[in-house]
Amino acid sequence: MPRRARVAVICAYLIVAAALLGAHPVAKASTASLIGAAAGIALAMLLVHIAATISGRAAREAMARRQQFADRHHAGELDCPDGFALYLRPFSLDGRAVQARWQGPLAMVVYVGFIGMVLTHPLVGIVLYLMSALGSGARRELEEDLANALATHVPLFALGNEPSVGAMKLGTPDSEWLARFRELAGRARAIIMVPGASEGSLLEIGEMQRFGWLNKTLVICPAALIAPDDPASKSGNPFPSPATRANAKAHWEKTSAAISARYSLNLPDYSPGCVFAIDSTGGFERIARVRGLSTHDGAAAALAALTARRQREVRHGTNAPRDSDEDIG
Repeated sequence: MPRRARVAVICAYLIVAAALLGAHPVAKASTASLIGAAAGIALAMLLVHIAATISGRAAREAMARRQQFADRHHAGELDCPDGFALYLRPFSLDGRAVQARWQGPLAMVVYVGFIGMVLTHPLVGIVLYLMSALGSGARRELEEDLANALATHVPLFALGNEPSVGAMKLGTPDSEWLARFRELAGRARAIIMVPGASEGSLLEIGEMQRFGWLNKTLVICPAALIAPDDPASKSGNPFPSPATRANAKAHWEKTSAAISARYSLNLPDYSPGCVFAIDSTGGFERIARVRGLSTHDGAAAALAALTARRQREVRHGTNAPRDSDEDIG
């Protein structure tokens, strides 16, 4: 979130807190204070709208810059000297794999803050409510978090024709999709995958197993997955509901069954928000959580861990077929 938008949101929080303090029954609010509270809330809503406008403009500009980079790379005008990462997912998951903005103890603080503001002395609620400003937003998309975390290390590319603020999309006709996937996966420094049971995702996994690319792959077990027909998908609710967690678990179990039925590969049991590395034999090792991978330091550590695993396999002679153009024909 841009600094100006963050300042606007925090000011809105302050105004709402002051308005609720003046209108709270404990404060024995007068008619004038109720009118002032209503005006304060209206002003806060205006500030939130301004913040959303600023953030939206910044997101569009970032998306345009990333897409321009992707287009120039696709045309051969730009190279990536430090390599790049490839993001794989079923297209049906675009915009549906999400994370809570407030997680862990901070999420509990926000909950308690809302309760405190309504049911207890307003000052308790106000203090805790203002702490929620640290979240500076509501729900986040997994792909966007990964792209932002990796940006200072390697660019994150993905196949797709719709630009986004997440991975930089490389548009590819359906007739050229498989060849393009093989070329990118073979050259990628790392592959980050949210697996799926679609035919395209299963084919990608088969190709990765065939050519020995699994040992540079990170598999993400999504913690929350919005249903395609969920009317609340655009509400921005900052806390994944039990329904979104159930959707993610059902997706993982369906994907696991589809993969094991076709390949000699068994996904781990559902572990929401966990990141797994794979060795050449198809063994999974939990190395991080998505919350950690979505930070700059966490992304750097994950890239280093993948490199170390591949080097160990080479030393021990367990590395699968090499990544070369000869391999992928």
